[in-house]
Amino acid sequence: YTTLFRSSTDASVIIDNRTVAALVQGNTIIVVPQAAGLLVKIGKNTYDGSVVRLVPQGQDSKITLVNLSNVPDWNKELNDNIYRDTMEWRIVGGKLVTINELPVEHYLLGLAEVSNTAHPEKQKTMAIIARSYAQYYLTKAQKFPGLPYNLDDDPNSSQKYLGFGYEMRSPNFAAAVGETTNQVVTYQGEVVKTPYFNKSDGRTRSAQEVWGWTNTP
Repeated sequence: YTTLFRSSTDASVIIDNRTVAALVQGNTIIVVPQAAGLLVKIGKNTYDGSVVRLVPQGQDSKITLVNLSNVPDWNKELNDNIYRDTMEWRIVGGKLVTINELPVEHYLLGLAEVSNTAHPEKQKTMAIIARSYAQYYLTKAQKFPGLPYNLDDDPNSSQKYLGFGYEMRSPNFAAAVGETTNQVVTYQGEVVKTPYFNKSDGRTRSAQEVWGWTNTP
């Protein structure tokens, strides 16, 4: 799978910890998976490597994955393919993987775990719980041992992360994230993994029933 991307600000292209090029705002580059790693095309120049990073130089930067189709069923005119901060590409399990590297507070802005129309107190609660979940897997345990990322964007295994497009569609939740900055759930002074749900069929289930947890108070 080949990926094309461009940055909203000037950015550095770093391959295997070596800066190889400066990408001008709006320019597009291509990453192509190869048998031995990745091939990077920037204009007429090509580079080889194992880990490719695009590190924006400006503030409030966004990176567009040009040929990514992440269109929701309920609105075919949307495409969630814009992300904040640094992007990284590498081969994992024989496939090209895109990793969005960003601070937790920026990550939460693109988290589609609650609707923009939900009650403000519910939104703030969800922001705190989702932040706690993320911080737990940053500081206390590994969600995906041996893999080069902390969380993925699949709500069935992690949290539903859509990036900058969702942030723009959900200003109320973005405000809730800002109002609860750095707030997490703790137990005996330690951040905890917080099971939660946005809506149910009327019956609250225990973490043991849903995930098989047996060590919860």
